[in-house]
Amino acid sequence: MENEIEILAHNGFTIAHYEACDSTNARIKEMAENADDNTVCISDLQTKGRGRKDRAWLSRPGAGAWFSCLVKPEAEMPAEYASGLVFVAALSTAKALKKLTNENIKIKWPNDIVLNGRKISGIMCEMRAKEMKLDFAVLGIGVNLLGCDFPPDLPYASSIEKETGICIPPMDFLKAFLDEYKFDREMWERNGLIAILNEIRPLSATLGERVRAISNNETIEGIARDILDDGSLIISAPDGDRIFIAGDVSVRGIMGYV
Repeated sequence: MENEIEILAHNGFTIAHYEACDSTNARIKEMAENADDNTVCISDLQTKGRGRKDRAWLSRPGAGAWFSCLVKPEAEMPAEYASGLVFVAALSTAKALKKLTNENIKIKWPNDIVLNGRKISGIMCEMRAKEMKLDFAVLGIGVNLLGCDFPPDLPYASSIEKETGICIPPMDFLKAFLDEYKFDREMWERNGLIAILNEIRPLSATLGERVRAISNNETIEGIARDILDDGSLIISAPDGDRIFIAGDVSVRGIMGYV
């Protein structure tokens, strides 16, 4: 089943559609050397889907959009600059879901999409660099679209169908996402991350909330005050403002997921 691939095209993107695969990120990374920028891999089922920090991602057959986007910009790009891609993808995901549902879709810093305080989508970015320059990056995105039953160990997970009653086919969401992503990525490359963050701040489920930031060696509680122009989060803690870098810390609401 993993070898059954349908090749599609949409708005300048090449889409490899699998019935099933281990991981769309793994498939894209195998293609990366010879594939073009804006190649996308989507699968109806992932058997080994992963999220940030190598956590398992529940990818039930046909229940969501499980896909990965290859980023291979023609212009030379510092590897550290590519970390902004996770914010680009978060904005594009939120905008696509907003257009499809007209619901109050929010972004939990830095890379989760939430609705009614529950996680609908997660985003991760992996990259390969050569001499501090980006070779390629892979955006892995999972969006829970259909289904209403989630395991007890995922108390904050939900789907668009469960929260709204709206059923969005995965390929319909992918096309809506790619339309937004094309615009947002061009804006990011032209104007920098600040342009993306200016659109994310009004959609933030984190800013102004009491949060708990958990890193490898400490836990800090305070008010999420702002997102700096490099994507870092400022938390006002009892001992003063603290700055956290996306990827180095997990941020959760004191009273729940957000």
